[in-house]
Amino acid sequence: MNSDAFFNAVKRDIFGGRKYNQGQVDTLNNIIAECTEQKVFDYRFTAYILATAYAESYSRKSNPTWAPVREGFAVTNAGAIAAVTALHKAGRISTNYALPHKNGLSYYGRGWVQITHGTNYDKIGRYYGLPLYTNPDLALRRDVAAKLLVGGLLEGWYTGVGLPDFITSKKTDFVQARRIVNRLDRAEEIAGYANDFYNAMIIL
Repeated sequence: MNSDAFFNAVKRDIFGGRKYNQGQVDTLNNIIAECTEQKVFDYRFTAYILATAYAESYSRKSNPTWAPVREGFAVTNAGAIAAVTALHKAGRISTNYALPHKNGLSYYGRGWVQITHGTNYDKIGRYYGLPLYTNPDLALRRDVAAKLLVGGLLEGWYTGVGLPDFITSKKTDFVQARRIVNRLDRAEEIAGYANDFYNAMIIL
């Protein structure tokens, strides 16, 4: 991949030509590095991973540095708990998974694509050898969030299907790949981002 060409194209096509801030650069570098670490060498996979992270957690107003976020883009633990509680009260989720466990910790969503529930923090933490259950805020670190993002989309941790179900030697289905995270919500939009990231990656 031509790094300079990639960053120039992403700045133009994803960020509307606006100058990068350091957080955006760090996020792109962390995710790409983790893809390499997890032996993701198919640019289509990497492009969809980047597109998903961008759609799920970037906000020019609420998260301009594209950092891993707490649920509801909350800036505090209490704010994230309140956001999940409001979803539960409105009937949009069946259980209030943000309620603190006996250890006093809350397992609401954290990351670029958020993991939720204590059992998932524990399971994924064990997978990577990280104390996510005892320190869930580790998921707000870029290097850790990148592991959760890449592993989650590859292995199908979110809904049971992963990137190899939609991107193969015979097909590239960026639209249906949205099922990896959330049915087909915003599927066409995210497919567009994936195409932009992919095109930026193949510039010579």
